[in-house]
Amino acid sequence: MMMRATHSIRAIATHLGRAPSTVSREIARHTVDPIKGYDAGLAGYRARLTRHRPRQRPKLHPDGELFE
Repeated sequence: MMMRATHSIRAIATHLGRAPSTVSREIARHTVDPIKGYDAGLAGYRARLTRHRPRQRPKLHPDGELFE
């Protein structure tokens, strides 16, 4: 909403309490169409798709000596 009101990245970052580089990176990563601009709903969806999953298997065998 602040982007549509033509606030600067620094103003948005200050308002959110984040670093300007973080806001800039988020906008660049999740802006698909430059004409439409940043879409928070789409950004959340894409972030959920690309988030890292925890390991499914432990690195160590549960019955091994190192596991203890």
